[in-house]
Amino acid sequence: MVGYPKHTRLPVVVGALTLGVGALPFVGAPTPAGLLELYQQPTYRVVTGLVLTVLVAWQWSFVFLRRRPHADVKGLLVQHLWLGAAAPLLLLVHALSSGYGYQIALVWVFLFNCALGLLSPRVAGRQQRGVDRLWLPLHIVGSISVVALVVIHVVVVTRYH
Repeated sequence: MVGYPKHTRLPVVVGALTLGVGALPFVGAPTPAGLLELYQQPTYRVVTGLVLTVLVAWQWSFVFLRRRPHADVKGLLVQHLWLGAAAPLLLLVHALSSGYGYQIALVWVFLFNCALGLLSPRVAGRQQRGVDRLWLPLHIVGSISVVALVVIHVVVVTRYH
């Protein structure tokens, strides 16, 4: 954490912790009984899914917000980090397992993209052109993949459930 600027340290630490906790059910850790009871309610899954979808859309809004004249890019980055830190926990309360097929891809691409966000050279305070040229396209492809898989998930869930 020594090389990380002060404004990114706390969201990165919290993000790393939530990523670890959020990945637990997908690697076989037991799920708390209270969460299992909530998960049985269809309304709960719809509401948590909507919250996750709004979070993903909100993350994408930063692409456009940072292009405005006089935008506080540093402040927007910190907001983007905090939303990214919350994402694994929201995934945890929405999905208690990775399911099958495309759902496995959705869960792991989502978590991988969250982890990738923590490794951003800009977040770490190191703007190295070579690393940034590799990191940014990976994060963008991961983000686009998450959106595509969310759309597939919404179609499948609304069509077949």
